[in-house]
Amino acid sequence: MESITPTLITVGCINLLMFPVLAWLLKRFIGARMDAYDKKRELARAEAERSRADSRLWRQAMENGMKSLLRAELLHENNKWTAKGYCPFESKQYLEKLHSSYKGVGGNSLGDKLYEETISLPTNKEGE
Repeated sequence: MESITPTLITVGCINLLMFPVLAWLLKRFIGARMDAYDKKRELARAEAERSRADSRLWRQAMENGMKSLLRAELLHENNKWTAKGYCPFESKQYLEKLHSSYKGVGGNSLGDKLYEETISLPTNKEGE
């Protein structure tokens, strides 16, 4: 029994020393991996934010462009039918869709006035 005691003491001491060393090694290895993961995640988050900002700018530019085109078309239709003095039913249907789209992209009262003025014209040419 006396010869086993020093061996057990030696094994016990080695175990007591090895656990902290192993824990420290694991912590360093896992910590380095976690730091690298955190950096990648932060870079991805920053890129996503830039992409969202670019997307908002692009969407706003598209809405403004669409609004301008729809306003120009409403103005063109108004000038054309006001000069003729009437507006056929099919054109009034087209104007309704134009006006609805214009309002959908945030159009203002100018489009409303053009629409109302054109839609209030008679459907047929005088004398027909």
